[in-house]
Amino acid sequence: MSGSTTPTVTADSPVAEEFKSKVGNDAIRIQNSSISNEISNAFKKEKEKKEHVASRHSDSKNETGQDSYEFVEWDEGEAANPCNFSTFKKWTIVLIVGQGALCATVCSSIIAMTYEAVELEFGISPQVATLGVTLFIFGLGLGPLFLGPLSEFYGRAPIYIWSYFFFVLFNIPVALAKNVETWLIGRFLSGFSGAAFLSVAGGSVSDLFRGPKLSLPMSVFSACPFLGPVVGPIIGGFINQHVSWRWTWYVQIIWTAVELALLIFFVPETYSPVLLKRKAQRLRKETGNERLRAPLELDERTILQATLFSCTVPFRMFNPVLYSIVIDCLSFLYRIGRSRTDGPCPQYLDESAAWYSVY
Repeated sequence: MSGSTTPTVTADSPVAEEFKSKVGNDAIRIQNSSISNEISNAFKKEKEKKEHVASRHSDSKNETGQDSYEFVEWDEGEAANPCNFSTFKKWTIVLIVGQGALCATVCSSIIAMTYEAVELEFGISPQVATLGVTLFIFGLGLGPLFLGPLSEFYGRAPIYIWSYFFFVLFNIPVALAKNVETWLIGRFLSGFSGAAFLSVAGGSVSDLFRGPKLSLPMSVFSACPFLGPVVGPIIGGFINQHVSWRWTWYVQIIWTAVELALLIFFVPETYSPVLLKRKAQRLRKETGNERLRAPLELDERTILQATLFSCTVPFRMFNPVLYSIVIDCLSFLYRIGRSRTDGPCPQYLDESAAWYSVY
C-alpha cells in the first residue's frame, strides 16, 4: 500500500504515553509478584525451621504406635514460666546471680595483696607468684567451653550449685597450701569452677525478662564481672593489713559458702527448655499420654557432641586481625584491673600513697 503513510509516534504522543503506562504497570505487577514470592518463601523457610524438630519425627512411630508427638508449651499466665515470676523474685535471682559473678571475679584479683607474703613463705619469685592470677584467668576462660553445653542439658540451677560447691572446695587448698604447687593447682581449679557465672548467668537474666524490660537487669548483672577485679584489691588490702595472707582465702571461702546457700534456697531453675521437659514428663505420668514431648527431649545431640561443638566455635570464628585487636585490648584492661598495688608505676608512689596506707 504505497499510498498509505505511516503515522509518526513521538515520545510525548498519546500512543507513546499509553504504551509506557501499560508497560510500566506490567513491570510493577511483575516486581510486586517477585517481592511477594520472596516474602512468601521467607515465611515458608521460617515456618520450616520452627517445625524442623516436629517434622523430623512425623514419619516415625513411638512406642504407642502413634504417628507424631504433641509438644508441650507454656499456658497463658502459668506460674511455672520464669517470665511470670513476681518482680521481687526476678530481681532477687538477678542480684544473687550477679553477686556470684562478683565473687568469682573478686577472687581473681584479691590475690594481688598476698604476693609479698606468698613469695616469702614459699620462697618463690614474683613471676611465679603472678601465676596465681594467670592460672585462675586461664580456668575462667576454659570453664565456659564445658559448663555452657552442660547447662543446655541439665539447666542452669544445677550448674550454679555444683560450680559453686567446687569453687568453695578448691579454694580450701589455696588457703591451706603448704607448697606452691598446691597453691597454683588450687587457683586453676577454682577459676575453672567459678567460670559458670561468666557463661551461664547472663542466660538466667534473659530467661526472666523480655524486650525493653531486659536492659536494666542485664546492665546490673553485666556490671558485676567488671567491678570484681577493681573491688578485689581493696578487700584484700583491708584483710592483709592486719592478718595473715591465708585469711584472704578464708574470707573468700566464707563468702562463696554464703553464696552457695543463697543459690540453693533462692535461685530456682529458669531455663525454659528444661522446665518444659519436666512439665512433659509430669503430664505423661498424670495423663498416660506418651505422645506428649518437650522439644529438648527430641534433641539428638549428645553432651560430648555439644561440648566439642562449643570448643571448636572459637576456632571457626578465627580472624587473625580481629583476634589480635581483642587480645591486645583485653590484655591492657586486665593488666590495669589486676595490677599489683606497688606497680605499674612504683616510682610515682611513696609509702604514704600505697593502698595499705590509705586503709
